[in-house]
Amino acid sequence: MKRQPLDRSRTGMWAAMRRRGTFRPRDIAFDSGASPDTVQTYIRGLAAAGIIECIERDPPRYSIYQIVHDEGAEAPRVDIRGRRCTRGVRREQVLTALRIISGPIGAEELALVASTEEAPVSAAYAAAICRQLQRQGAIRAVLGVRPRRWAWMPGAAERAGVR
Repeated sequence: MKRQPLDRSRTGMWAAMRRRGTFRPRDIAFDSGASPDTVQTYIRGLAAAGIIECIERDPPRYSIYQIVHDEGAEAPRVDIRGRRCTRGVRREQVLTALRIISGPIGAEELALVASTEEAPVSAAYAAAICRQLQRQGAIRAVLGVRPRRWAWMPGAAERAGVR
């Protein structure tokens, strides 16, 4: 049986932490495939944010941690000081909305669908992302429609490297 490909991102690290409950940094590095230094940096940020806590302290790589505030499947986005990061969140929201809707949608509607209280998306920003994605070949503009509307192209999006 083939082993599943490893997810080296913070999402993969967070999923490994949630599966284990209590964990050591080296366990998360093994489970996720992320480098030990990357895991250590993410753990320091989560601990500073109060999302996880150290329950047994040895040298840093051998300390045991547990999740105190499980925020669900979505990996917490924190920097090493524990501050919430919002960089790239609005772009992810626009991409997710485009994937879910999949049909033609205008910038105003897309902004409404993609916005959250923490990271609002303006129509101008949504249109800018759509133009960028159109240049990459991930979405197409619907011809003959004003204001412009775009539609997600699943196969083309993956080939263009849009996730």
